[in-house]
Amino acid sequence: MQQILLTFCGIVLLQCFRECLDCQLGEDEDAERKLTPQNGGTLQLELMLKIRLLRSARKICYTFKLQPLSVERIDILESKLKDQQEELLKMRAKVDAESNVFLCAESEALVEEKLQWKDLSSDFFCLDDIKTSITVLVPGTYILGVLMSHTPLDNDSASIVVEMNNVQIQSAKTGVFGRFNGYGGYVSYQANTSLMCISQIDKSAQISVVCSNTTFTPKTSAYLTAVRIGA
Repeated sequence: MQQILLTFCGIVLLQCFRECLDCQLGEDEDAERKLTPQNGGTLQLELMLKIRLLRSARKICYTFKLQPLSVERIDILESKLKDQQEELLKMRAKVDAESNVFLCAESEALVEEKLQWKDLSSDFFCLDDIKTSITVLVPGTYILGVLMSHTPLDNDSASIVVEMNNVQIQSAKTGVFGRFNGYGGYVSYQANTSLMCISQIDKSAQISVVCSNTTFTPKTSAYLTAVRIGA
């Protein structure tokens, strides 16, 4: 009960201060404000509050000494505030940009079982020298997705693997996409395989896609999508 009463009194007092600052000088109301010149160029600000609670009333007066401030100090303060505002805008822009990290990479070839990617247009990802690894420049938690059209060479061991720093983080078997031709041979057909994973990725980590026992389908592309969902 005491805490509630103190909170209520604080709210009432804050409202009274607001009324004092908003009222006209010398206004004869529950909230009054008076500004008096003093010696040495100073000013005295008086805030007078009339507080009524039940059948009692109290008048409280607060006095503030206002010291003059040189124009030079005001200019310095304005300059510092401007610098802080500019820095805040830069930080906000950086946070907004990093919160929308997205990539859709398109392949152009299969090099030694690894997908080779076309040039990237991104501030958050880059390619290695042979374009088979995508380097992540902004750390965080990512959703990674891969979609590929291919023709398996083997009915049992064909697979697509997503690697981070040459360590497997997700894989997908291509399944059965062919049949025996009746002459002891095996006929395979074009297939589409997709896989997805969520992984914590450090800065400068390298992502690559390895395709085992399968060939890249001509005139098609594979795609890797990366979306940052958290720090």
